[in-house]
Amino acid sequence: MKDIIRSAIGTLFLLSLLLGLLLGAINSKLLQERYLTGAIDKSGLYKQVLSNLDDLQRQSDTITKAKGLARITVVGLLTENRLQDVVSTNISRILGFAVGRTNEIIIYLPFEDWKIPNVKLARDTNLVELIAAGGIKPEQKQALVKGLETTQLVTKNINQASLWILIGALVLLVGHFLLGSLYATAVLLLVSGLIIAVLSLFGVSLGWLISLVPQLPMWGKVLASQLIKDFFGYGAVFGLVIAGVGGLVWWVTRAKAPAQSLVKNIVGVILVLGLVLGLLGGVGYKFIAKFNIQPSPKQNWTLTVPKDWTSREEKGTKLFTNTKISISVAPLIRDPQMAKSDYLQQVVKNLSGSTYQRVFVGKPYQDQWQKWTRFVYIYDISDPKSKDKVRSLHWEILPATGNGYNLVGATRATDWPTNEKQILAILESFKLK
Repeated sequence: MKDIIRSAIGTLFLLSLLLGLLLGAINSKLLQERYLTGAIDKSGLYKQVLSNLDDLQRQSDTITKAKGLARITVVGLLTENRLQDVVSTNISRILGFAVGRTNEIIIYLPFEDWKIPNVKLARDTNLVELIAAGGIKPEQKQALVKGLETTQLVTKNINQASLWILIGALVLLVGHFLLGSLYATAVLLLVSGLIIAVLSLFGVSLGWLISLVPQLPMWGKVLASQLIKDFFGYGAVFGLVIAGVGGLVWWVTRAKAPAQSLVKNIVGVILVLGLVLGLLGGVGYKFIAKFNIQPSPKQNWTLTVPKDWTSREEKGTKLFTNTKISISVAPLIRDPQMAKSDYLQQVVKNLSGSTYQRVFVGKPYQDQWQKWTRFVYIYDISDPKSKDKVRSLHWEILPATGNGYNLVGATRATDWPTNEKQILAILESFKLK
């Protein structure tokens, strides 16, 4: 029985060591601004971009000519210092979000400073709003926000998690020694270190394979190869050190090696692997259930709609429709930008510049509605299928704290005078249970 328990502890030790070193490599390499910016500098990205200015100019001319816009002279506009400034600043901001220093990712796009014509992007733009400007649906925006929050929850705790996992591995190692002998523990260290080193060296070899991919540009090959080699090289060094310590102790204690039961050791390994896989399955299920980026929320509101309307739910958004009107209710994630006085102006700017260009009707406004803050705006947009213009009335309503709801009423623009009153009456009926 002792042999089985000791083998189980040894297997847990190896798994803990692998996980701890993996998280440590992520924290010490991929989440370090100086390391990433240095790797990009060495890749030759900026020089390669500048060497392809003629191709970039032709692509720019094709786009601006097709859209009837003024020509943008790329030569002299892009410089190595400017490219480095954009890349390094955005890496710093993304990593700041990843480690929890900031609660949002503000993308740095100094195109106005470069005096590029036809560009309406703000110098500092929230990543979610920048993507939303492409015309994504409210539920897709919510999924994006949830995904970023989940990612931050994981990345900002990696360093602490790695430390506690390695401490747990040390406790397991002590337990293994107390249940057996110094010789058996030395063998565990030697084998574990060699396994880690071999796995890491396989990972390092991926860097060489990446450099053979013909589709990647030269800077991409250099950068990917460097990142992979450094990432897995971290584990290779630790693996060899652990194997060396274990090998030294094994050499000293080999003359007093106790008898080992191979069958009992195998049984212990199988039992612990089954336990670990079961735990990972259960934890993974709970994690996905908790942080599902497109949850179907429990409906804690009511809306009064005619009985003959149809209703359905799509990725968290409740839809009510008849032949002429569509009403939707979707969760609304509170954005820090909503507290700013120019929030609605930014909404208009972002949506007007998206792929599916909107034409706003009337002036957007903000008011109080049933003790909620309400942002109201209306726009027309062409239906991709019928080519008819659809008019959408948007209510973004927020309580004093926390998240709110996005209510939308839509109908064909030509039917708006007839259907406006019914749309407003339905939206006004919205209440929390």
